[in-house]
Amino acid sequence: LEGIVSGLSPDEARRRNAVRIFGAPPGGYGTGVNQAIGASSWETVEDLANVYLDWCSNGYSQGHYGEKMKDEFIRRFSNVEVTVKNMPDREIDLLDCDDVYEYLGGMNAFVRAYGKNKDTFSTYMGDDSNPKKSKLRNTQQELRYVFRSKVLNPKFIDGLMEHGYRGAGEMANLTEYTMAWDATSDIGEDWMYEGLSDKFLFDEKTKEWMMDVNPYAMMNIINRLEEAINRGLWDATDEYKDKLKDLYMEVEERIEDLTDR
Repeated sequence: LEGIVSGLSPDEARRRNAVRIFGAPPGGYGTGVNQAIGASSWETVEDLANVYLDWCSNGYSQGHYGEKMKDEFIRRFSNVEVTVKNMPDREIDLLDCDDVYEYLGGMNAFVRAYGKNKDTFSTYMGDDSNPKKSKLRNTQQELRYVFRSKVLNPKFIDGLMEHGYRGAGEMANLTEYTMAWDATSDIGEDWMYEGLSDKFLFDEKTKEWMMDVNPYAMMNIINRLEEAINRGLWDATDEYKDKLKDLYMEVEERIEDLTDR
């Protein structure tokens, strides 16, 4: 009925109403949210929601092969009350790659911007690593779980350090993905940013190692943490702000030494 009121013919309104699959445009992949966050080309959650909408509002069904259907997408998904992403094992978690946050986080950003239930909707992650004992955690609980069990775990950090340049790059990715979950889903917490700073930047052993193997990754971590502060995602204390500024100068000097050789 809404389609007919908007000017569609009854047949076209029925065809559009029958669409059940939405996704990236033909030949495309992803939601674009990771690109926006990676390039820092956003200001508000509405910006991220609009990127998700632009990329994902292409309808697929008989007679519709990736046709842009923004109005239909908004009409359907503005009613979302729960978002869910299931993970089949523990080999990959929500901080291992940007795919997880660009899809589930992107949907969360959309609901926060366009949803009729934006203030009450829930977001969950399923854990099917043991099919006989499936678990369901809300996404913030999952982020806390991964942070405490992996990201801040000294054994995990030591393992990354064994991989030199690449390990430092993964630390930078972890920092970006943490901020991304906060930006899209509002689930980051100050202690997480403090933990990233303490473990990756201010721990003397890790600091010296990263200065040696990949100061560029170290600069990326500092920049992401500064971005989180500037965007109001991390309510950092003056002590952390000052330490980040001082370390920035150290790393910048180190990079200049390398590039001047």
